[in-house]
Parts: sequence; structure tokens; C-alpha cells
Amino acid sequence: MNKKFDRRQRFGKFISLFFIIICSFQTISAEGDIFQIWVSAKTYHVDRENDEANFEQNQITSIFYDRWFFGSFINSYSRRSEILGYHYWYYPHQQDKLFYHYGVSLAIATGYGRELATNIDGVVTVGISPFAGVKYFFDDKWALGADVLYIPTDNGGVFVSGVNLNYRF
Repeated sequence: MNKKFDRRQRFGKFISLFFIIICSFQTISAEGDIFQIWVSAKTYHVDRENDEANFEQNQITSIFYDRWFFGSFINSYSRRSEILGYHYWYYPHQQDKLFYHYGVSLAIATGYGRELATNIDGVVTVGISPFAGVKYFFDDKWALGADVLYIPTDNGGVFVSGVNLNYRF
């Protein structure tokens, strides 16, 4: 089978599952529903000497809606991955135009195979990630922000920073 066609089928199934899950659960946000586009800026592997999975240009692009997120990226093994996650523990706070948040996300990702200990039958890999970020609201609807997160791995983990554009409903 054509690899490109197979990848599109996998991506399509993953997107379908994402929308089914998002429509099944209602999340409540005291700050209002926020749609966000997030793009990675820098990736840093903690144990660069002993980690063969050290690709640093991950090109992560994610879409967030409220506490749910979906993204696509080139993983540390230089393979395409998709991620679906949820901010399980989440603390948002806004003071005037400054919004900050921190918490812990739970996620599943494709594309890692059996490379990491948290894989489930080589199909998906489960992850947990603490994060923190800040946004500046230019008006009641639009904001720009930056985040940093830590992804624990078998080899010390990965720090990822990113920038985001937000729209509040």
C-alpha cells in the first residue's frame, strides 16, 4: 500500500476520533471558551549524550479548544506523530489583560512505535506533561502567548516551548 495514502488514512481516523471525543465531553472554563493555535519554538532534550532520540526541530503545530488539544509534529525519532490530549489538572487566572495558567496534561501520541516504555502495543504512547504559560489579551477576544512544557521520557525528558494565538468566544 502507498505509504502516503496509509498516513492520510491514519490521520483521518485520528481526526475523526478527536471530534467524536470533543463532542462527547463538555468542559467548563471559568474564563470562557478559548480557541488557540500553538506552534513550537524550541525543543531541548535533557540527556543529549545518551538519547538517540534527539531530533530538536519537532515543528509541533497544535489546535486547542478549551482544555482539549490535537497536534501534529515530527517526533524525536524523526517520524510523523499526532497527539490528542486534555489539560487534566488546570489552573487558569486572569488579571486585567494578563492571563497565566499552569497544570498537567494527559495525552496519547502516535508514531513512536515501541520506542518508549509507555507505549500501548506499539500503536499509541501515553504521556503526562506539566506546563505553564502566559498570554496577553489585546482586547476581550484576542491574545498572544507563550508556554513551556516538560515531557518525561525514558531518557530524562524533553522541554518544549511554543507561542500561541488565542481567540475567546
